[in-house]
Amino acid sequence: PQYALRLAARAGLGVGLRVRLRLGVVPEPTIMAAVSPRRNASPKATAGALLGLAITAALLALLGLSWVQLHRLHAQPLPQPDVGAADVAGLWRNPLGLKREPRTPKAFTIEIEASAVYAETSQRFLCWTIDLTDDREFFNLDFDDEDLRFLARELVVAASPYSNFVRIGGTGADFLTYLTNVSAGCMEHGMGAPLPSRINPATQTKKYYTGGERCLSAARLDAFLTFLKHLRAPAILGLNIERRGIDGRWDPSNAFELLRHAAARNFHFAGLQLGNEVNLEIGAKDYVKEIEILNAMIQRLFPNPRSGRPFVLGPDPHSLHKGYGSRYENAILRYLGDFAEEMEARRGMMFAGVSHHEYIQAVVPGAMRRDDVGGFESGTIKKDAPNVLDPDWLDRTNVVSRAVSNAVHGRAPCQQLWVSELGPHNAGRPSCIQGGRWANFGTSLWYMNTVAAKAAAGYGVVCRQSLIGADYSLLDCATQDPLPDYYATLLWQRTMGQRVLTTRTYPNPNPNPSPNPNPSPDPS
Repeated sequence: PQYALRLAARAGLGVGLRVRLRLGVVPEPTIMAAVSPRRNASPKATAGALLGLAITAALLALLGLSWVQLHRLHAQPLPQPDVGAADVAGLWRNPLGLKREPRTPKAFTIEIEASAVYAETSQRFLCWTIDLTDDREFFNLDFDDEDLRFLARELVVAASPYSNFVRIGGTGADFLTYLTNVSAGCMEHGMGAPLPSRINPATQTKKYYTGGERCLSAARLDAFLTFLKHLRAPAILGLNIERRGIDGRWDPSNAFELLRHAAARNFHFAGLQLGNEVNLEIGAKDYVKEIEILNAMIQRLFPNPRSGRPFVLGPDPHSLHKGYGSRYENAILRYLGDFAEEMEARRGMMFAGVSHHEYIQAVVPGAMRRDDVGGFESGTIKKDAPNVLDPDWLDRTNVVSRAVSNAVHGRAPCQQLWVSELGPHNAGRPSCIQGGRWANFGTSLWYMNTVAAKAAAGYGVVCRQSLIGADYSLLDCATQDPLPDYYATLLWQRTMGQRVLTTRTYPNPNPNPSPNPNPSPDPS
């Protein structure tokens, strides 16, 4: 309709008419000057003005019919174009409903070889996260809320008979003090004023983080542990790596206090991580030494190997966006290989796998840029993301998978691969946007494609960031309503098995038909 009004405006301007467009709402043309013969106007000029009015009226009538037609197609006003919406509806490219020849569809055949298993995932392949950072809503959540409990529990039940992992961490985990009492400035809900920092700036690994140190009170921790018990899902906890002793090494005393508190309430974490996105600030060999301190703490807390010792996961570097090209990504890949090789030599630990973060980073290049070695390539969310069906864009996850597999398995072939954070972007600290930009159907197409690609690449576990918080979560961070990716996760958990089957895709007619054109379905 806006395009029709622009045509009407141009026609009207030719005969002394002005049309005002009010964009963003149903356009209402307003004639600013009455059509009347000017002084000393000739009959031809008057006739021209009347003709212009007739043309304008005809175009506006066509506009009205088109608008009525669109309202019949849509019970609600048309939304603004979203990622891929124009390709799905086609109405924004053809707002007047003009007839055009339809495109000839291309026919393809997909053949599934039910007996040829290409790869196999773990029993708890798809997991999701809870972020401990304050701007990811952790300190605002009511863990006694029945709706929140129900929605989170449904994701776990859907994965039956094997409950999925719940990974708890994020940047805020590295700036969190546990069990601080009220007198020390920690409010009952868990986040009081920033505490006097116990972090030595000389040894701080995340020098870019200025969010301040927070606290997790005993009352808030107990409410969270009760929530996790209700889920009945194995939980993986990220520990604060920034707490360090005078020797510069990691100080495990506060983490030990937290785990002992949880054990006293009959809750045991299935796995532990040390630090989140430490990246290259600590070398691979030095980071493994920190893991050894963590392992010693675990053995001290659980002297009996059969008493529920948690496994260890790491090193969780900052997200890979392409898998090649930048000095930063190449350095991260070398780092993963170095770390995997070091851990391969320490078989006495309960080490679960080599983990990394992955975000497609659909952002404007150059904004908020840091140097290549330091981390971010860019940081402003791009308004018009690449088409969700663009094969090159969707194939990024395959490129990253191959690069990580080559870096890790080339030096430590027995290590399992994990994506401990997976998301559409990691542009710093996005605000809570109701119906946010990434909470749409297009994101779910990218999400399911990426999860399937990781399964085919042999990854053991993939964790979607995050249950709630920011503008890309599974639940709306303002209303806690389920978003499309929540339902996509639910659908995967209920329908998908562990085995990835071999497929063949070719255009019709089939030049090389399979000897068995109707293979029997996989019984699993």
